[in-house]
Amino acid sequence: IMSQVHVCIESSHNETVQIEAVQYSEFLDKLVEMSFKLGVIKQAPLTVQKLSDYNVIVVGNPKEGAFNPQEIEGLKQYVYNGGGLLLLSDQGGDQANKNNLSELAGHFGIKFNTNILVDKSAQAEEDEQLVTISDFLNHFVMRGIERIALKSPCSLDIYEKPGIDVNAVAFSPPSTV
Repeated sequence: IMSQVHVCIESSHNETVQIEAVQYSEFLDKLVEMSFKLGVIKQAPLTVQKLSDYNVIVVGNPKEGAFNPQEIEGLKQYVYNGGGLLLLSDQGGDQANKNNLSELAGHFGIKFNTNILVDKSAQAEEDEQLVTISDFLNHFVMRGIERIALKSPCSLDIYEKPGIDVNAVAFSPPSTV
């Protein structure tokens, strides 16, 4: 039994969120501050055996990297067996990023859209692409999180899926279009 939460930064599909990436250092530092132990999977394919070493898998916007059907099935089984999965996408969704993240997310009632969100309340036009979220559902996964700042995010759709409990936990501000 793991006493510490083990978080995997999945890096085998050319993800933009990498453990070495400076632009994600605040996110990764927060995980360490919360006493999470970080690990990395750098070699595809993803297998249930590789995933089982972790409590949470972070898939951070694969660029030109698709998951094969066996990997999607393995990630599905991992989640159905109690594992956590955090999926991050970027402007343009699957189409612009040349990945199949929505195919994976669809098994859990989520679809990444092909748009880009902007914050019309930004003081300067160049700041419109930075969307800051501070409206969260009172949910344990948001414990300790005060805000999330995303540059050029896409929106997502959440839909009912029989037998799956899907909840949005973070909400963009009303000034976001």
